[in-house]
Amino acid sequence: MSEFASAVQDKGSAAFALCEAAALAARTQALLDQLHDRLGAFAEDPRPTRWLTAYEREQLGVLGEEVAELTSQIALIVEGLPLEPLAVSEHEIAAAARIALANGIVDERRALTAAGLLTAEEGFPALADALLCADAHEFWTARVVDVLAAFRGVDEDRARQVAADAGVAVTASFCELPPERVLVLAQVALQHVAR
Repeated sequence: MSEFASAVQDKGSAAFALCEAAALAARTQALLDQLHDRLGAFAEDPRPTRWLTAYEREQLGVLGEEVAELTSQIALIVEGLPLEPLAVSEHEIAAAARIALANGIVDERRALTAAGLLTAEEGFPALADALLCADAHEFWTARVVDVLAAFRGVDEDRARQVAADAGVAVTASFCELPPERVLVLAQVALQHVAR
């Protein structure tokens, strides 16, 4: 295990970490597809003279660096997994995602992964806890409605309704919300669970 990888404490956390790795792998695949398309366009160019502009070269480098970073994150997650076989219930995974979200997840991709593992009934209270007790959401550039809609069973209409009830514009990002609006959003999220 590398010095940067920390052992995962329980089965639910290990499974949640694997779900995070899966989300990272999906993002990596999308970037690899872009990289493949751009490299292939050059490699398969039938013209007698092939061109690669400085901008195109820079974009290839950016894509390559992003892929390297994501694969490094996946490797660290895998290194932190327990060595014994992992058998875990959906409930244990949801519990780990709920705890992580409630404690405040700075990386919005991790927060969206956690949301995708939770129903509104499970996740809205965890989101409210994070909004009330942590400032991690201040780093999220995602729109509020997109985060709300990431919860299982929450469609775009319900997400928009929660935002509207909290006085949050559909276009508002979490990092743009003033503290008083964050408090209202947390309260409204809890009220929507009670409905």
